[in-house]
Amino acid sequence: EGHPWAALLSGEDLARRAMESYRASPQRIVLEFRTPVCFELDGKKGWGSWMPFPLPELVFGSLRHRITSYRQEFGQPPSREDLASALAVGRVELSSRMLHFERHNRRRSGVVGLCEYLIDREAGRETATWLHLLAQFSFFSGVGAAVSWGMGQCGVPALTTEPARTWPAGAETHP
Repeated sequence: EGHPWAALLSGEDLARRAMESYRASPQRIVLEFRTPVCFELDGKKGWGSWMPFPLPELVFGSLRHRITSYRQEFGQPPSREDLASALAVGRVELSSRMLHFERHNRRRSGVVGLCEYLIDREAGRETATWLHLLAQFSFFSGVGAAVSWGMGQCGVPALTTEPARTWPAGAETHP
């Protein structure tokens, strides 16, 4: 029996899952952050350079960078700006965590839990399907900073074999 947070998928299977996700919910993506996630802000150094909240441009910008570095068979995704402008944060069920990496003498704060991203209806099918592909890819790549230290493990809850955490019944609808 396999571990619920380990999997092996071909690029074709990953794309198929993304299309299934898009068809099931074209304007909505939910990511589950299993280990604390944080981001290093571009152009900033030092104490104020870390963002613990999974803003759409940081999450999907990170994923865009990773997929173009490792999976060229999908082609070139929309720009980071186009992806970010197509998204808004919906509901969140997040809690903060502080990690201390003794070996590196570093502390990092991050969040774990669920975050819903809403896709603008005007974004277009190509952008929306790319967003779903990036969300599916997150399971394999992680997201944000310090992934090699164990931070930023995430995925679409349905990808795991564990029961998906969801919001209470009746809370799933939105305009």
